[in-house]
Amino acid sequence: MKPVGRTFVALARLAALAGLAAAGTWSFRVAAADQKARLVTVQGLEQAIAWSPRQSLNYVRLSALLSDADPKRAAELLQSAVVLNYLDSRSWIDLALRRELSGNLLSAERDLLRAAEVDRQYLPRWSLANYYFRHSDNARFWPWAQRAATMVYDDPRPLFRLCDEVDGNQNLIERLALRNPDLRTGYLNYVLAKNRSELIPAVAHRILTDGRESDVPALLAACDRLLELPMVDQALQLWNGLAKARLISYSPLSLADGGAITNGDFASELTSHGFDWHAPDVGGVSVVREDSAGGIRLIFTGSQPEACSPLSQFIAVQGNTHYELEYRYNTSGIANGAGLTWNVDYADVKGAPTTLAAIPSNEMGNPRVFSFGTPAGCHLMRLMLAYRRAPGTTRIEGRMVLRQVRLRRAR
Repeated sequence: MKPVGRTFVALARLAALAGLAAAGTWSFRVAAADQKARLVTVQGLEQAIAWSPRQSLNYVRLSALLSDADPKRAAELLQSAVVLNYLDSRSWIDLALRRELSGNLLSAERDLLRAAEVDRQYLPRWSLANYYFRHSDNARFWPWAQRAATMVYDDPRPLFRLCDEVDGNQNLIERLALRNPDLRTGYLNYVLAKNRSELIPAVAHRILTDGRESDVPALLAACDRLLELPMVDQALQLWNGLAKARLISYSPLSLADGGAITNGDFASELTSHGFDWHAPDVGGVSVVREDSAGGIRLIFTGSQPEACSPLSQFIAVQGNTHYELEYRYNTSGIANGAGLTWNVDYADVKGAPTTLAAIPSNEMGNPRVFSFGTPAGCHLMRLMLAYRRAPGTTRIEGRMVLRQVRLRRAR
């Protein structure tokens, strides 16, 4: 090889070695800076920034440490962080909040909009909705709340609460254009928890149109709440909607029938919801279905409360109408006058006295009938199989098997 060639090769090797040395030095500085940053102290992070000034995360960490002691520098550090990493939406949001606190509202809004530009997830949209809420800018609040609703990935209740603060009369399924069925059901649960009775019917019927079996528990809970209020027509519409959609195993009810009992032969498992039988947990009383052919067995152990109602049902009726309740049953170990009765409460008529009818001992299983009349304006009654210890007696021990319960207009 000629001397000139050898010289050129030597220079090339020196240049390569110099490049490797520089790269090694830079790698060492980055590693050292990372080691300093791990100390998570002001001094350690400042040294880390000095060693590796293009690591945006260190500016963010140092800003957090100086947040209270030096808010001005904390904001400057965040500004440096977003210059180094324009896609860091959280730093844009933190910077916006600091600017808002200092009164620089135009810059704060601009930074939040940049966060939403680089990150189309929930947090930037939620932050913008909150910003416009704090400054009573409802015209800008609702579009960002709606955009946030499309990206909810966790608990939606904070968003619902914020919207209620702006306007508590809104049906948020419509106002936020909630398209996610799970989110719509979450809103129904929210409305129920807040006892927003005026919204329950519309929200429940919107969810009913989805026709999802997974929504049935929430819809039955809505029906229960409407019965408790009592909002009889709305409860009946929701129950019949569930029946027509075959989401429950019962036929629709009609007031024209003169009052109809649901699951009167106990052929289906009791749901304890809506217009079906309710069987609350009463200590000392067990309530079990007899078999697939129907019937239900109530066993009183003697340890039950002195007054209780282990079985009941809401029934839609007409006011100022005479009815007959026919029931087939038999008893064992329960004497006459032991304290078993049918109680009829007129749920939507305040002050109306309860109708009581004693249930006599009946070992032969003969059917019984008792009559009663609903007061004017009554649309909902509650039929209860009740027990109250009769004076001078001990608590009953025995069983009662109900085979069938029917309600009809008296002739």
